[in-house]
Amino acid sequence: MIFEAWQPDTLNNRRYDGLGLGLIISKAIIEALNGTIGIHSEVGKGSAFWFEIPLPQADNKPVQSPVLAEVITYWLAENVKQ
Repeated sequence: MIFEAWQPDTLNNRRYDGLGLGLIISKAIIEALNGTIGIHSEVGKGSAFWFEIPLPQADNKPVQSPVLAEVITYWLAENVKQ
């Protein structure tokens, strides 16, 4: 449930800032990269979010890739109601 979309409660004086998209976008990006995301939480202690993505061995060459921007743009177009 924590990685699902939600709507801010405007009737409750917006007790929480933000649109609730951070974890949703993170999950979409990580899954698009064939990875996984999760949370470890303890009451009274806090929460830690983690992710794993498969990465190739580095060859020390600079890389420029528009993939991340394309994933975000696609996900927003498909999932955010205007």
